[in-house]
Amino acid sequence: METKHQEELAGARSEKEKLQRLVSRQSGTIEELERSLLAASANTSLLQRQQLQLLESVQSLVRLVSQGRAMLPGQEQQFQDCAEVHRAGIRASGVYTLHIGNLSEPKKAYCDMETDRGGWTVIQLRANGSLSFQRSWREYKQGFGDAAGEYWLGNEAVHLLTSQGPYALRVELRDWEGGQAYAHYGKFQLGSERQLYR
Repeated sequence: METKHQEELAGARSEKEKLQRLVSRQSGTIEELERSLLAASANTSLLQRQQLQLLESVQSLVRLVSQGRAMLPGQEQQFQDCAEVHRAGIRASGVYTLHIGNLSEPKKAYCDMETDRGGWTVIQLRANGSLSFQRSWREYKQGFGDAAGEYWLGNEAVHLLTSQGPYALRVELRDWEGGQAYAHYGKFQLGSERQLYR
């Protein structure tokens, strides 16, 4: 009788261990599915923002063409910063080519045309952590990333921009829960490489 009871107890323990392993595997699968869902949600939000930016760009082009201010083929209007883009009547946020001071090559930069009356040259954009900002001095000097995603404009570009006139700096922070805060500095200038970009 006792042997039978021990066999039943051993069988129950074995069944319990199997169930615990099954629950553990299913918990892992559920966690993986939750991570995939979060990633898909973030991608959907990014696509919606890009779609809105594209729509705004098209609307801006339609307005320019209807006002007769569109550039003719072969003509290129050159902008030094996003404030100049804004003053030219362009109101769509997005990536623009800037011709900054003494830089040998034009720079692609994201222009924010909505925040605080628009015309902001975005010098750093981090949205989802997809780009590592652990970089060398040279990379920070020249800039890195993609202005359509995450990027750093470059210390030399920021120095040349802020050395030619008065600039303000706006720092915006957003957390993963949607909370946001900002700081506004009325005077901003970045020193040269010789000054260690201070």
